[in-house]
Order: sequence, then structure tokens, then C-alpha cells
Amino acid sequence: MSTPTVEYLKLINKFALAPVETGQQNDEALLIIRDLTKRENSLTAAERSYFKILISLVREFENKTYSGSEYVPPLEMLAYLMEENNLKQTDVCKATGIEKSNLSAILKGTRKLGREDIGRLAKFFSVSPLLFVEDDFFGGVSLSSAQSDSLK
Repeated sequence: MSTPTVEYLKLINKFALAPVETGQQNDEALLIIRDLTKRENSLTAAERSYFKILISLVREFENKTYSGSEYVPPLEMLAYLMEENNLKQTDVCKATGIEKSNLSAILKGTRKLGREDIGRLAKFFSVSPLLFVEDDFFGGVSLSSAQSDSLK
């Protein structure tokens, strides 16, 4: 096992990787997730691992807490939020900075949401970034298996 990096230890000091049990802990975790999403291109391997595990812990809490709700795929969630807020693609593009051609491809399902897109959409709609994260977001590793591996 390798020695934890300084960046990883700083994250652990901010929020330990343990089950999220309260709404306050969930909110704190979501702030860290948003920060890491903004820095997506400069994350170290250790930070990326922390990020994956934290997302799975938040997802587990939210699934348990909001158990009456069913999983909605990210594209459906985006379309729903746009419809509920009477927004057109151009409105979302102007507000988020996402290129119109990219948003169109995302909504058609020919392009996946990237980390930057997820961060911008979550901020714009004031929702958890997890609403826009697919299980295979981390290169084919499902969040549930990443979580299982981390807890062994």
C-alpha cells in the first residue's frame, strides 16, 4: 500500500470517508464534490480516488434518505429541469457557458456530460451534481463497486 499524499490527507481532514448519516454531512460532502469537479483536470490520482468514493457515499445517503424516488438518468433529469423551468437550450447555454452544439448533442444522447458540464449544470439549477453523474462516469467503474472495494 502506498503512502497517502498531502492532498489526500487534506481532503480526509476536511471530510473523512465514512458513511454520510445526516443532511449536514451530505451538504458538506457536496461542497467538496463541487470543488473537486471544478478542478477536474488537475486532480491527482489520490484525489480522484477520494472523489469517486465520496460520490458513492453521498449517493448511498441520498438513495436511502430519498428512497421514495427512483433513479432518473442524467439526460432525462436535464430535460426535466429545462422543461420545469421553461428553458430552451439557448437559455441554458447562455447561463452555463456550455456550447449550443455540445448541449444539443448531450440532449440527443450522442455526447456524454463531462465533469465541467456537470459542475456548471448543478450550479445553474442549484442541485446536487450527482443528478448528472452516470454509474460509468469513472471509466467503466461503477460507483457501487468502487464503494465496495473501498470498504473492504
